[in-house]
Amino acid sequence: MNVSHVAAALFRLSERAATEAPATGGFTAVAETVPLVPYERVLRLSVASAPKLVGGYAVPSDERQLYVSIGERPDQEGTGRVLLRGSTAELLAQLREPDLAARVVALGWELMRASAWTEVMLTPRSETPNLLTDATVTARRAEIAELLERSLRLPQGWQLTRSCPLPEPWPLPLTGTLWVYAAATRPSAASPTLFEHSAPLARVRFDLWSAPALLEPLTAGVEAAGTAAVVPLDPARLAEVRALPPMERLLAELAAGLGTPATTSRLAAHARFFGARAGWLLAALRGWHAGFFAWLDDAD
Repeated sequence: MNVSHVAAALFRLSERAATEAPATGGFTAVAETVPLVPYERVLRLSVASAPKLVGGYAVPSDERQLYVSIGERPDQEGTGRVLLRGSTAELLAQLREPDLAARVVALGWELMRASAWTEVMLTPRSETPNLLTDATVTARRAEIAELLERSLRLPQGWQLTRSCPLPEPWPLPLTGTLWVYAAATRPSAASPTLFEHSAPLARVRFDLWSAPALLEPLTAGVEAAGTAAVVPLDPARLAEVRALPPMERLLAELAAGLGTPATTSRLAAHARFFGARAGWLLAALRGWHAGFFAWLDDAD
């Protein structure tokens, strides 16, 4: 489920709901759909009257409700739940809230896991759910790298270093956030086996899906904050880590409730490999991601 696709559907729905009043009684609705391509299902978002029950009968109401459901066809309401309810003005305002798309996605996954056909939906063509493709991860990483390069002007001699993606909160929900931190390094004049490093200069906030990445500056300038030793890369270990699914995909599986012991083992391997290469940077970030690092410390 792609947050940006859901956000676009919610925008279309709010525009239609503002001009096409649903019929009274709650039996017809203004609806928008989002195809769930890998699962051959449809996420359906509908706005309808919220009927009142009087003497066992549904009677017209001034309230409206947003109903989120998953079915096999766009015209099928399917298994679902009322997410929002209120007056027409209140509902229209809520449909335009920035975090609603993420809430809809989280509910969609909950409905999928609770349905009778979960296994069919989640593994239609392979054992691994297609939560994030490698192409999506590559594009997201390129977006983050370009944002940092454009935003951070380093003095001559300094080079940019990025962290692995770190989750917050932990355990990571579907609506959770990932952060990539940037710092700077330069060779040390004292020894070719040493280098100087700055404190974290900025961090980039992004989600598991496709909302725009946002940069948050952390310091005003680049200054040496410490010295660390150059760590030679072990080619065999590097090859092992590169053969693993990317961290973003592993985090998405865990957030969707689809993780296995192999998922957590691979995630820990990624984080520890980066820690072996840039322990000075991860040490500076533990306070921001205490829950994740506590888990990593205890992971087998």
